[in-house]
Parts: sequence; structure tokens; C-alpha cells
Amino acid sequence: MVQPVLVLELIFALGLRVFILHDRMAPRTWAAALMICLGLAAFLVAAAPGEGSGVPDARQWLLAVGTRGLAVAAPGAGNQPGPQAPPPGQARRHQGRRC
Repeated sequence: MVQPVLVLELIFALGLRVFILHDRMAPRTWAAALMICLGLAAFLVAAAPGEGSGVPDARQWLLAVGTRGLAVAAPGAGNQPGPQAPPPGQARRHQGRRC
């Protein structure tokens, strides 16, 4: 439940901007901030956070580690190295010669 509370960083940043930079915020900005606070409150009430279920068993650990491993490995799995370009300068040396 830490991530939803991080949304409040935006609200604190708006407040600090007003008090430190003496910047005026448009009423719609304050209305948006209020909507964020209300949405966060509704989410926290609906989520009803409580104590966790305990220690995961081996199957749950394998599932968690396996899915994260796939998420890390999958983007690079299909990448095939393409043709290698000759080092700089080497292509020029061979231009005038016939093999």
C-alpha cells in the first residue's frame, strides 16, 4: 500500500510550489488535486488493506521468480545479431583492390 500513498507527492509538490515559489495555481489545478485525494481515499477504503497472509510456500516462490525471470529475459530472446560492419577505415583499404 505504499505506491498509492506516493500519489500524495504531487499534492505536496503543489503546496510547496505555492509556499516556496509564491506561484499561483489555477483553480482547476486545485480541483484536480482534490480529485486525486478523493480518488486515493476511495481506493484505500475499497482496498481495505490488512495484514498479509503469511509466508509463501515453494510453489509461490517458483511462480514469482519464474514470471519475473521471463519478464526480464523475453525482450532480448528474439534479438539476433545482424551483419557486422567492418571496422572504421578497413572498408576504404579494400575498395581499390580486386580479389
